[in-house]
Amino acid sequence: MELRYDALGKRIRDARKKKRLTQQQVAEKIGVEPSHISNVERGITKPSLKAVVDIAEVLSVTVDSLVYDSLSQERSHYLDSLEAVVKKATPKQLRVITAMSEEMLRTLNTEYEE
Repeated sequence: MELRYDALGKRIRDARKKKRLTQQQVAEKIGVEPSHISNVERGITKPSLKAVVDIAEVLSVTVDSLVYDSLSQERSHYLDSLEAVVKKATPKQLRVITAMSEEMLRTLNTEYEE
């Protein structure tokens, strides 16, 4: 699992703009240079955990909302995890898991189309 700094930076930029703050204002509040905020937002600089926490606090968002989906994981990792769970199930549980999974996928496809 690897952190995608470009995605993290984009989320920070989006949250900053939503809060109507400039890079200068965020930088002043967390004690760094505006160029540092610019580099973080463009994925050039890897921010420290403290910087991410400070930025999240200034922007009134959670660290999770900034980091979520910035973590790249291979599809195979998810399939392996799912397989490990399903291997423990009884035949009856497998039928229920399959039906629930199909319904969840249908719901996700209709309600969360991107």
